[in-house]
Amino acid sequence: MSVIAVASTPLLDHADRCDRCGSRAYVYTVLTFGAGKEPGELFWCRHDWLKHRGAVSPFVAVIVDESRQLFEHVRDDKHIN
Repeated sequence: MSVIAVASTPLLDHADRCDRCGSRAYVYTVLTFGAGKEPGELFWCRHDWLKHRGAVSPFVAVIVDESRQLFEHVRDDKHIN
């Protein structure tokens, strides 16, 4: 079972990079095992996380998903009075 962490302030910043492509990371995961069979961590951009989460999720103990930052500036005019 994975734990999804929600923080009131972002834990990831511009220096955190996706381990697959090098883009800014918005998702941080802790795996139940690493290359040496010890817990490991991976950083993901939103694109790569969405692409690979199905295969990776069974091995993830913790997920910190801050991809909502990508959409904070978007306004939905239908809901503005």
